[in-house]
Amino acid sequence: MKSIKSKDISNLIIGISCILLINYIGSMLFFRLDLTEEKRFTLSDQTIALLDSLDEELSIKVYLEGDLNPGFLRLRNETEEMLQEFEAYANGNLVYEFINPYDLGGKPEKVFQDLANQGLQPTNLETKEEGGLKQQYIIPGALMYYQNRKLPIQLLKSELNLPAEFVLNKSIESIEFELTNTVRKLIKNQREKVGFLTGHGEIEDNEIWDAASGLNEYYQTLAISGDSITQQQITIVDRVNLKNKDGQVLVDALNDYQGLIVAKPMDQFDDNELVVLDQFIMNGGKVMWCIDATTIDMDSLTSGLYTMAFPRKTRLEEMLYAYGARLNQNLVQDLQCGYIPVFVGYEGNQPKYKRSPWYYNPLITTNNEHLIVTNLDPIKTSFVSSIDTIPVPDVKKSILLSTTKNSKNLRVPVRVSLQTAIRQPDLNKYTKGRQTIAVLLEGEFDSFFKNRLVSKGSKQAKKKSVPTKMIVIADGDVIKNEVNSEGNPFPLSYDKYYNNIAYDNKKFILNAMNYLMGDEDLIPIRSRRIVLRLLDGKTIKENKDTIVLLNTALPILLVLLSGVIAIYRRKRKYAK
Repeated sequence: MKSIKSKDISNLIIGISCILLINYIGSMLFFRLDLTEEKRFTLSDQTIALLDSLDEELSIKVYLEGDLNPGFLRLRNETEEMLQEFEAYANGNLVYEFINPYDLGGKPEKVFQDLANQGLQPTNLETKEEGGLKQQYIIPGALMYYQNRKLPIQLLKSELNLPAEFVLNKSIESIEFELTNTVRKLIKNQREKVGFLTGHGEIEDNEIWDAASGLNEYYQTLAISGDSITQQQITIVDRVNLKNKDGQVLVDALNDYQGLIVAKPMDQFDDNELVVLDQFIMNGGKVMWCIDATTIDMDSLTSGLYTMAFPRKTRLEEMLYAYGARLNQNLVQDLQCGYIPVFVGYEGNQPKYKRSPWYYNPLITTNNEHLIVTNLDPIKTSFVSSIDTIPVPDVKKSILLSTTKNSKNLRVPVRVSLQTAIRQPDLNKYTKGRQTIAVLLEGEFDSFFKNRLVSKGSKQAKKKSVPTKMIVIADGDVIKNEVNSEGNPFPLSYDKYYNNIAYDNKKFILNAMNYLMGDEDLIPIRSRRIVLRLLDGKTIKENKDTIVLLNTALPILLVLLSGVIAIYRRKRKYAK
């Protein structure tokens, strides 16, 4: 017995010593394990590097606290878990706290108004109680402080007419991005300037408002202007015109800009304007071209009538050809497309509409692994054309968006009718294969005017660009958001015919400009996906009693069974 007792004591001492040694070694090393399939608790390298660069304390006050329903409670817990990860990599320079707005003192209305003035919008939360519905306001957001600067973070994504589970999952997916993006904005004082070209019939301000507002989080895309009627300052899209009021071309029009977006121009550019654009690129300017190669508009189609699609000549297609991208004057149809309501007759006195596929509006699902388009949901297009890449020295081409293999091309001019949506398609004609509709060009470009003299002083113009990038999209509407009857913009993901559908046009535009402007470190974080593993509500309701019994009785039975087995084995061991 004495030897057994000594042996047990020795084993105990050895065990304790091993535990202490492992803890000591663990304190000297830093590592974290993430056992989730999508690595939801693993921060990206870009986020870790950003947190490591903090040289002063970063403070975060999260106001998502209090009596929350399960959905918002999950968002709150996911936010805390993400902040714990941030804290682990911030070298002691990050602190955070969760605050219940109702505990701040004073009247709740004043508290919520004060937070709203700081950029945190309250959400009306309804919860079911025995007496009916209980309504309360919560703040699904936070305030971040760094070096006497402060920025709001909206944790709940705003999506029109989408299921609550979808919105919640989107919000959870974007937690790391929202936090990292806000840290980046606090650290980075100087923002580059991106302008929207005007003067050639481009898309109106309210039709690019969502894209401009989204980009304004990273670059200067909005401007403040005085309203002569109300004498108030209003925010407008930062437009840049290559000509002054007298029609003279301004050679320095783009000098203050690092990026430029050309959104669906309709009129021709003259040589002097092309020189300004060309030299902007030669000096390293980044351009996103959203161009229609054909002249056609959905609004020109009415029930029972047709319209004609003609080639559109802006002369930008000539310049893009020199850079390595040819815009084909055609219309691409694809069996994977959006739907529109088509008038098919009357039921009594009421008009009857049928939800019909509109093959002129391909839905693009990204099928390559380029950083810009990874993990994007479908992108809506309208009357899109195809692009061919042209061999050009020192320029790399990367296809970003393409149709499915079930597509066909129509050479313009061509007649377009709503009857196309009603007739059964001839599948034998949709065999053209994948058609490129967006391409990235990177490298050193030869000037479009390399071997031409078009204006005084062009001899001094650069003939070869510094390394730069541009993206060519053969659809002007890819950046266009819908507007209501009052002219107020809808989100870019909104479908005016079926508004419960969400597209990723805005994310694509943001990814594209981030890549062009050298901020590609943000893209993997924005494109992160977390699988929403929901329980089957119908099954739970039908088997509620069984599930409750299993979750309460089964653990107890397992513990009792383990005890019985342990006692049995002990008796057998010492009975010998």
